[in-house]
Amino acid sequence: MYILIISRGVPSPQDPQWGCFEKDQAEALASLGHKVVVASVDSRFRMRWRHIGITHFHINNVDYYDSFWIPGKITNLGGRFFNWKIKELQFRRIYSMVKEKYGKPDIICGHFSFCTYLAVNVAQEEHIPLVGIEHNGIFNEKKLSPWTEYSSKIAYQHTDAIITVSRNLKERLYYHLHKDSIVINNMFGLEFFHDKIPQRNNKSVKFIAVGTLGRVKGYDLLIEAFSRIKHSKSTWSLDIIGSGAIYPELQLQIEQLELQDNIHLLGRKNKAYISSALLNASAFVMPSRYENFSVALLEALASGLPCIVSDCGGARDCINEKNGVIIPIEDIDALAHALENMIENIDKYNNIAIAEDCKNRFSPNTIAKQLTEVFQDTINKYDYEH
Repeated sequence: MYILIISRGVPSPQDPQWGCFEKDQAEALASLGHKVVVASVDSRFRMRWRHIGITHFHINNVDYYDSFWIPGKITNLGGRFFNWKIKELQFRRIYSMVKEKYGKPDIICGHFSFCTYLAVNVAQEEHIPLVGIEHNGIFNEKKLSPWTEYSSKIAYQHTDAIITVSRNLKERLYYHLHKDSIVINNMFGLEFFHDKIPQRNNKSVKFIAVGTLGRVKGYDLLIEAFSRIKHSKSTWSLDIIGSGAIYPELQLQIEQLELQDNIHLLGRKNKAYISSALLNASAFVMPSRYENFSVALLEALASGLPCIVSDCGGARDCINEKNGVIIPIEDIDALAHALENMIENIDKYNNIAIAEDCKNRFSPNTIAKQLTEVFQDTINKYDYEH
């Protein structure tokens, strides 16, 4: 099968998280023998980071074509519709290059509604089935912005199948757009396949959290919760990996609560660093105000870590009594209680069993096979109907 994937972008040393799970999925599909090409139109205002025009990468048997012409801050001056027409023109140019070199794809797959939106016209003109994969936490909002509502309706009215990454997101998408979808969870990357999982028996529990420093991740709640626990500071520490707008605010909160010797904001790190850090940690914490299906959570489980997770997004798709605990959203007392229980009962978790269960359910091979089945069914149905 020849699959054209539309991604947000391609991970880079400057931004290793941008487009990372699209890359993981592309490589997993390629490992099953599919021809996979990834197209992206990246209009972030970071001109010093990349080449103007279309850049080609060949990584792990996948070809990537990334277009950067005009920053979105400039094209947005002409309005949202104008901005996205410029992006569509860039996608069309990539598609022409890809078609000339590799032929017409069997199927196009867009990650997020805004990427799927770019492909609607090309898919119709070329008579190619189109699948949308939705991850976006914006669907957890009670009301979508006018542009999001418009673009996602256009995207998903013209797809031949929709995939959502959690049961929660399936419900939210139906709530907003009245469109049904197939649930296929995210996967963790090959960097988190470990030959040996250490059994943690730490007297001092090392907590770790990974994610963008924004209000949605709930790190302010986590810092406050640690200030309320009864255990001595010698029994725990917390590393938070990620960068973002509220770094100064979180650092100030840590200092005001006199927790700077225990809680450390480490900044943005690449996958290799995160993989090593997870193996050296005792437990993972994700106190988010909302999520859809966190790849960081899967990476922690694949590393054998028990997890404390707020009851949002896909938490219930992967957390049970054997690998962690789910707490109410924005409940600081419940979070503090869960942290205390983890410190006291860390030895009760079987780290090797946690990692093995995660691999069985969320490995690249497992998820890629599920995606392949949906893609093939979509192609068969499209061919029959046309």
